[in-house]
Amino acid sequence: MKFFVDEQLPIGLARWLRWKGHDAEHIDELGLRASPDVAIGHLVADASGVVITKDSDFIELRRRRPDFQILWLRTGNIATPQLLARLEEVWPEVIGGLSAGDPVVEVR
Repeated sequence: MKFFVDEQLPIGLARWLRWKGHDAEHIDELGLRASPDVAIGHLVADASGVVITKDSDFIELRRRRPDFQILWLRTGNIATPQLLARLEEVWPEVIGGLSAGDPVVEVR
């Protein structure tokens, strides 16, 4: 499973994912800062990947191109340590949903 971390999220999230053994890139690391969501959606879809985002625009984009998944973080604006702690709590469920093919997995 290839993860793409959207630009409004911390690069530390991509590092955390790699530390957990996942293939993950932050949009900034790919040189795609300020790229349109459509371009990012195509990149993620071409990799059959998962975009991790706070942006609801990806939900609509996925309706038009359903060959990628979304990990939709709805935690509000929280500091990186709190975000990573929250993800650590729910990570088995997140991976379970994505592995089962759920199009959107939501974390609150």
